[in-house]
Amino acid sequence: MDLLARQRAVARAARVACLALAFLALPSDPATAAKKPSAEAAALPGGFGVRPVIPKGKDVPPSYFIINAEPGDTIERSVVIVNGTKKTKTLIVDGVDGLTGATTGTVYANREDRHLETGRWVRPAKKVVHVDPGTTERMRFRIQIPADSRPGDHVAGLAFEDRHVSTSKSRFAVKQVVRVVVGVQIHIDGGKPEQATLGKMSMEAQPGTKVATAVVQLGNEGDKLCKPKLAVTLTPQNGEPRTVTKDLDTVLPRDTVSYPMQFTGEMKEGTYGATAKVSNCGEERSATATVHLDNTLDGSSPQAKEVGKDSVDEGSPVPSWLLIGGLVALGIGGGIGGLLMIQALARRRRAPEAQEA
Repeated sequence: MDLLARQRAVARAARVACLALAFLALPSDPATAAKKPSAEAAALPGGFGVRPVIPKGKDVPPSYFIINAEPGDTIERSVVIVNGTKKTKTLIVDGVDGLTGATTGTVYANREDRHLETGRWVRPAKKVVHVDPGTTERMRFRIQIPADSRPGDHVAGLAFEDRHVSTSKSRFAVKQVVRVVVGVQIHIDGGKPEQATLGKMSMEAQPGTKVATAVVQLGNEGDKLCKPKLAVTLTPQNGEPRTVTKDLDTVLPRDTVSYPMQFTGEMKEGTYGATAKVSNCGEERSATATVHLDNTLDGSSPQAKEVGKDSVDEGSPVPSWLLIGGLVALGIGGGIGGLLMIQALARRRRAPEAQEA
């Protein structure tokens, strides 16, 4: 996606809050699914949930599909949709691309975004589905693997978006669109093994706070997804080094993110030597840089304290302004399943996958 298109996508995302939640409590066989609203479904924002139907003889995670395929394959799978409300649910269904989230883990592109990657492979049997109050609906979908698809791991999602759009009563009048995304992880034999890469580093305040972050460009140049371990050391002039280490979530193949590594406590204005090391994703890699902090930061989160959010884990890499607004990206099922997310977290797009056959 070019820069202008990305800016437009981000602007769209800022106008519409999109909550996507995996529903994990449904039975795999729709014949045994309850025909009345379940407590679990009723408790979900939007009151509906979706989960995979497990093929006979297969053992798959409860929240997403893992599929082994070959180029040119056509694969059919099913999901079960439950409506735990007292009103008919009208859901818009589409395949969407999987992306690496800003703080790693898998997020999914907006339905309105042009399909550039694996989302093009996922073709639902229906584009719109109506689910009566307190009932379940089974729906099939097809995965069409292009004949020239690259080997390795691919991630897409099957998104169910509530056609009803609600508007919050806050002073910001945010439009909320609830959607559920079922992850689809496709593995094609071959390809390069996973390999983490490190790029540019910088130092800045975490937005909305006085907490310092070292922002590290982190990528995966291989064809297999992985969960790296990242360590960053900052050494001030005439000062003692400080090191922060984190086990990260999923980084998709051929993708890159700017990961914010948080340093709590006071950090003085000045120049720092920065060293980053990444492991658990191919060969260990390291990089060094000189970074500069423009202002002294005392490590406080004034906005979080103002709204009673000072109990948030200090080690969280998620900016507090996202936590305050409820815009937290939460991966379920190993970072591939459904998730709680906001459209504004969708980043730039990676290079397109192989064209459809």
